[in-house]
Amino acid sequence: MKKGFKIILCLLLVTIIGLSIFVAVPDGDIDNSSSDTDTSNATLEIESSENEISDTDTSSDISSKDSSSVTSSKATSSKPKPNSSSKVESTSSTESTEDVSSTESVNSEVSNNDSSLNDSSENEATSSENSGGNSGGNSGGIKYIAFTFDDGPSSTYTKKIVDKLASYGGRGTFFIVGNRLNSTTGAAIQYAVNKGNEIGIHAYTHSYKYNNCSESIYQSELSKTADAIHKYLPNYNITLMRPVGGMITDSRLKSCPYAVINWNKDTNDWRYKNPSGNSGKINTIYNNTIKNIKNGDIILMHEIYKNSYEAFCKAVDTLYKDGYRFVTVTELIGKSNIKAGKKYTHG
Repeated sequence: MKKGFKIILCLLLVTIIGLSIFVAVPDGDIDNSSSDTDTSNATLEIESSENEISDTDTSSDISSKDSSSVTSSKATSSKPKPNSSSKVESTSSTESTEDVSSTESVNSEVSNNDSSLNDSSENEATSSENSGGNSGGNSGGIKYIAFTFDDGPSSTYTKKIVDKLASYGGRGTFFIVGNRLNSTTGAAIQYAVNKGNEIGIHAYTHSYKYNNCSESIYQSELSKTADAIHKYLPNYNITLMRPVGGMITDSRLKSCPYAVINWNKDTNDWRYKNPSGNSGKINTIYNNTIKNIKNGDIILMHEIYKNSYEAFCKAVDTLYKDGYRFVTVTELIGKSNIKAGKKYTHG
């Protein structure tokens, strides 16, 4: 009985407690609680997922950065580092290129200069002949002058004068004293003609002036000099004559079988022939030569004095730099313009 009562009491208590719980808790709370739990869990899962994603992104960023760093590192390491040897090689290569360019430029310039000089030399005579050799023969700023030398030939200086002129592509005119021709000086005028220079008559003895000597002496001076020249230059056509001191009568000028060549630029070098080798005298002759010189000048010098030769060499160097070119009298005046029995003092 007691046992049964206890059981009934227990069941009753259980029922009351169950009803109390049912009344106290609204519908769906338990499910909601469960749902909240699920939501919480879901939120945790989402956050966890986001964290994972964030971690993944971070990892990806890090990985990307690492990869970029590695790539950059590789790229950097793949570039050659500047070092002394590469600089030296680069400099050497540059210098080598510059040297080649410089050499080619110099060679080209030398070649062009040689070509220009040759062309100039070939054209000078043609230009001079076509233009009459006067100032009209000047072309492109180039000026032409004729050096003439009296009283030779000289066994010492004639060939040297020829060579000096030739070093600038030039030529000159030599008026010969007949009694000074011998095997040595004869070879000198042969050398001069072979180099494109020209030979004219001056006198045989240089003892007479053609404005006051007798006719027979005058004729003898000319003919004997021509014969002496032809002894060493048998086929040479003599066309020019210079009177001693530049003096000749009008009648002799008109009947002269040669063109009479005087000058318009007198260096007065013979006045300063002594002492030989004196620098002051040489400079005086030099200054007399270059002072007020102009296109078309015929210059008077003498080839038998050391001072004259030294001054001539200095003058040629200066005048060439100033644009002057050195031609024969015939080239300066023009071959077609030169006539026997006429006197010429300049181009």
